[in-house]
Amino acid sequence: MKKGFLWIVLLFVLFPVQVDGEDLLSIDDFDFYDSKQVLEKNGYGQIKVETILKELMQGDLKQVFQDSAALVREKTVGDLVFVRGIMMNVLLVIIISAFFTNFANVFSKDHVSNMGFYVCYLLVISGIITIFETVCQVATGFIDVLLQFMAALIPTYFVSVALLGQASAAGFYEVFVLAIGLVQFVFSTVVIPLIKIYLAVGLVNNLSQEDFLSRLADLLKRFILFSNKFLVGAICGVNMIQAMILPSIDGIKNTTFQKMISAIPWFGNSANSYAGILLGTSNLIKNVIGVFAVIVILLLCGIPCIKMEIYHIAFRVLSAVIQPVADERILSALQIVSDSIGFLLKLVMGSALLFIICIGVVCLTVKGV
Repeated sequence: MKKGFLWIVLLFVLFPVQVDGEDLLSIDDFDFYDSKQVLEKNGYGQIKVETILKELMQGDLKQVFQDSAALVREKTVGDLVFVRGIMMNVLLVIIISAFFTNFANVFSKDHVSNMGFYVCYLLVISGIITIFETVCQVATGFIDVLLQFMAALIPTYFVSVALLGQASAAGFYEVFVLAIGLVQFVFSTVVIPLIKIYLAVGLVNNLSQEDFLSRLADLLKRFILFSNKFLVGAICGVNMIQAMILPSIDGIKNTTFQKMISAIPWFGNSANSYAGILLGTSNLIKNVIGVFAVIVILLLCGIPCIKMEIYHIAFRVLSAVIQPVADERILSALQIVSDSIGFLLKLVMGSALLFIICIGVVCLTVKGV
């Protein structure tokens, strides 16, 4: 009984009673300075943290989505002109290559035909490698910004989770830290370099009319796809296991605590109501911060995904256009770079999906009761 009374005194000291219509606990009590700094430093200053949080607290999701769509459109439309210019240059080189090859074949000059093809093939390779390096920078930039944002946000987020359950906060915090470390190591250090190696192996294999590196390229392809699926599945699996146990532990503690408070004479019922309001407010703030994190992740992910998909579609359209006149090896090179961009796209989506699922599990399972 004495311990319960001390808890009540502590609650009233830390969270004063509502005065002049002010809430017991509000979103303004949480610090988002580090998150704002990360977004502004990486060119996402248009994402107004306070505005989005205020709109979410008011339930104005329509305005949030409109602002988000305007930002995505602003960040992606400008790339269309750039992609069109590069693709036109690559198309011109491929047409010249087809002319040299077919013209030399008419006069049975195989060595001239091969020389013309290799010169044009090297020009095509230099063009598509430049494009791929641009796409690769988009993917690595997204992963860096995502990890910085999550590292800045999770301390604030798990303060709100800790108000509902200390065991859940500690357990899920460890999962998020683990996820950040694994994404940084596996995706940035291992998988992206392997995608570059896959591209190089495929392009080198096309220099010869004999197929001598396709098995190695296929092995790299399988490992890249497996790494992406395994990491997302493993982190989400650990998160699900935590969700089955930790919220139940906290629920038992909170229920016991509320019953102990309600048993105190005179002001037990009032204190119990106060604790219920505090838990409900904490749960709302936790969900609002979680939804805010998901919206920012979708924004950070949507912009590079649209850019990369533009490149991906452009290469497929280019392959379809030049197929009647181009050499099979050039078509194969375009297919390889298209596949490589597809791998980067899956990597970006996998990174975003991993954290979105983790946040969703926390929002749905940690309720404090």
